[in-house]
Amino acid sequence: MKLFGLTNVSMEDKSDYRFEELNESKFIKKVIDELRGVLLQRFDEFEFFIYSNHRVNKKDPDSGTDIMPPSGDYKSNKKKILLYFSDERALDPSVFSDKYFAIFKSYIGMKAVASNVFPMALGYVNAVPEFPNKPINKRKYNVFLGVTLT
Repeated sequence: MKLFGLTNVSMEDKSDYRFEELNESKFIKKVIDELRGVLLQRFDEFEFFIYSNHRVNKKDPDSGTDIMPPSGDYKSNKKKILLYFSDERALDPSVFSDKYFAIFKSYIGMKAVASNVFPMALGYVNAVPEFPNKPINKRKYNVFLGVTLT
């Protein structure tokens, strides 16, 4: 399914959720908007696939290997980019990384074997409200939390 009125951004048909059902759909839209702004006319050199999967590899559930999305077999004259969400198991998609120019994955876990697999921020959930920035001296509570999870 093509997204955002663009011919080079698609939701994988075999995803666990439709795009509208993804918790990160607003975040993903903003990522694509930012990429369009940064890449400008080069944006059309790429084909973006959005994939949501947290199913176990039923053929070999203990293998620790991931399930390749259908776009892996899709032939394109553009550089294929996979944006991969929802896999809390943190499986490494390196086994099918040769099918893509780059794979960006949330919940990547350990460093990927392939050099074209990169971690992607979890983003934010659609239901989180957005509030205007408030100067620190006008806030009721003066708290900051900076955390890195490894």
